[in-house]
Amino acid sequence: MSNDPSLRGRNRWAWILGVFLLLSALVLSGPLGDLARSRQKLTVRGFAERQITSDFIVWHANLTARAKTAKDAFAKLQADETRLRAGLIREGVAADLLKVTSTCVTPVFKTDERGMSTSEILGYTIARDFQVATAEVGLAPKFASATETLLRDGLELNPSAPEFYCQKLKDLRADLLGDAVRDAQKRAETIAKQAGRTVGALRSVQQGVFQITPIYSNEISAMGELDTTSREKSIKAVITAEFGLK
Repeated sequence: MSNDPSLRGRNRWAWILGVFLLLSALVLSGPLGDLARSRQKLTVRGFAERQITSDFIVWHANLTARAKTAKDAFAKLQADETRLRAGLIREGVAADLLKVTSTCVTPVFKTDERGMSTSEILGYTIARDFQVATAEVGLAPKFASATETLLRDGLELNPSAPEFYCQKLKDLRADLLGDAVRDAQKRAETIAKQAGRTVGALRSVQQGVFQITPIYSNEISAMGELDTTSREKSIKAVITAEFGLK
């Protein structure tokens, strides 16, 4: 055996390095190695989008009548309601579709010189709310045409814009989430391939909010969007998926 101190030092370091490599191999092949590999993961987002056509429409309108007595105000309201129904029927809206949702009677009090209300009643205002809810989405322009004519004739009518809905949203959301997960899988595989790895099992999925907007709209919100203004819509889903890596 050589008595060269430098040679003995090199042998000692070689022995230490060998022991270290052996221990590392044992660790990586044992439970600690399994733990290390289990922590190797890839988190990606998946996106899916579909265009949908509304299959349900809701329209609201408010009719107001005024008179000195409650009796006369009710009589005027009834007459105006008859005109409203007749106007909608002329445009092809079935009479039974127009439903009364509420009626509110408000007395109008005289005010004094300071602008304060007194106990003297000058008249009554009666407001009645109506609603049409139907799957006949094609009626949307009929409401605009009918109310335009009635307003020109002096009817005190306050119509809303039609609201468009899709009754199949529940099923569409489930399908869209599946599309988003598949999109996340493809993204993960692309990223892993660039790193010389392969994608393992799907570990978790976190669902984001749905964005239902007019087509070509870029509007988004943290709470999600639910557009009711357009007949043709776009529904978007985003998920965050975590995959294991091999």
